[in-house]
Amino acid sequence: AAAILGPPTEKEVGQFLSLVRNNHIEPVRELLLRSAKEMVVDGGIRILNTRDTHGNTAILVAAQQGHKKMVKMLIQAECDLNSQNKRGNTALHYAVHYNMGEVTELLLKKGADDSITNHL
Repeated sequence: AAAILGPPTEKEVGQFLSLVRNNHIEPVRELLLRSAKEMVVDGGIRILNTRDTHGNTAILVAAQQGHKKMVKMLIQAECDLNSQNKRGNTALHYAVHYNMGEVTELLLKKGADDSITNHL
């Protein structure tokens, strides 16, 4: 029988988000594929929408950094496009705030909700 995996640890989430922040496409792709497979085979929990201590998900981190290819890959992996961190910010908020035009366009094209308000 396959072992059931628990949710990623805080350390694992930190390492995953660091890979996203530093735009390491292939290692992130491998982790997403392994995470998806574990979810199907072992009942594991996907790392895609896990959060750091500030409530940031991978899509928020990628948008903050303006990593268009990473954002696109996370969207293709079916991330929660409108996830909000503890301040209520979404990936779209960060893309606009940091003037990441291409990322902003991509998020809007893929269905990001521009009516979500943050807590600032």
